Amino acid sequence: MPGYKILFHLKILHAFFLDKGENKFGDLDENVPAEAAEKLKRLSKYNISRFLQIQPDAETIPVLKGQKMLFKQGPDGFIVAVETDAAQPLKPLIPIEAGLNLRFFIRPLDPFFSSYTMLPWDSDFRKSQKDFEAQKIYFFTNKNKSGDTKYLTTQPLIFDADLADDAGGVDKFAYLPGELISDDADNPTKVFECIQSTNASPPDAAIWTDRGADFGWVNRADQWAVSAPDLRFEIAAGVGEVTAKVFNFETTQLLLEKSFVSSELEKKEVSVSIEKLPPDRYEFQLVKNDDDSILNRRIFYFDEDARRNAVWAAIEIKSVVETTGYSLLNPEEELLSPVFLIKLDNRRTIWQYFHHADRSLQTVANTDQPLPLTESGLATALQLNTQKLPNAEPRFMRLKKIGGKEQLVSEILIDKMKFQP
Repeated sequence: MPGYKILFHLKILHAFFLDKGENKFGDLDENVPAEAAEKLKRLSKYNISRFLQIQPDAETIPVLKGQKMLFKQGPDGFIVAVETDAAQPLKPLIPIEAGLNLRFFIRPLDPFFSSYTMLPWDSDFRKSQKDFEAQKIYFFTNKNKSGDTKYLTTQPLIFDADLADDAGGVDKFAYLPGELISDDADNPTKVFECIQSTNASPPDAAIWTDRGADFGWVNRADQWAVSAPDLRFEIAAGVGEVTAKVFNFETTQLLLEKSFVSSELEKKEVSVSIEKLPPDRYEFQLVKNDDDSILNRRIFYFDEDARRNAVWAAIEIKSVVETTGYSLLNPEEELLSPVFLIKLDNRRTIWQYFHHADRSLQTVANTDQPLPLTESGLATALQLNTQKLPNAEPRFMRLKKIGGKEQLVSEILIDKMKFQP
């Protein structure tokens, strides 16, 4: 009798639920018995169904059925299993083509997901989903990846001086709290976390926290703008004839083009319909015909189902990719059963305590630096008049200026009687 074997397993680990206060799950050493036991204990209580829902997209559902594959969400992520041949247990019963592409959507179930998840604050999920024109999506794939730990995330970008210069103006910042950047594009050795809005580069510790070689976290490099079915753009006055072109981002294949003639007197807004394109990542170029110069360029993700259903992230898993360890099959078309990983970090904020009765701000030692938001465990040594103070909660948080510096702040109300001298 044929049976089922795992085609791949995708784990999603969130530090908000797995860390305990300032004791990080990722620092637990599996080679130390006590720490290994603690790690298993935390994992036994972890279940992503409390805050995330994962589902195959509309095109993947019939593919799974036709290939005799099963999808199942579990406590730490999800698996896809495939029916195998009894005579060749490592080979799928129905051969899998090299071009197989499976897609899955992630939707937050918790309204405070973006509050306790460390992502750039200006890409707050709740805000971006309210405006279809400004909507963004996180995109994870096993293509073009490398490394022994099979992260589906993209390496953080390096500091962009041009982006910082272009921010301009009063209180305009290129980098906001929650941003991650790496120190080198080709051979990164460390990651920096932005803890206050800035246009300045590392290594200023008051602005950027040195995270060492702490790679693999979801970051802005994983984020894509989502396009509507009508791709809109402007044509400046007097540029002559131009052509709008849309390419597949991955293959660079030209998929559609349309020519326009600009007005001599004023700019105009036009659009190109992309509604017939399949869900994928694309590149748009507006090209000036007389010299082939590119007047406008953008990359985007298009999937009308994802756009209209407030999808936070899309996952793309291809059967065969460049890096063998990230493929689902070896050259003999046998199962490799890889385990992929997506890591979500917990947000860090400045904690401010206020008396509930008169809303007076209380001076508490050790709260001038960002502290992690966690579901369990207490922050280290936060006391007022010898009384242990409660942890911050994700729901009471905002971007606030402290000494002229814009930082994320968690406000905690406390009982004045309980904490008086």
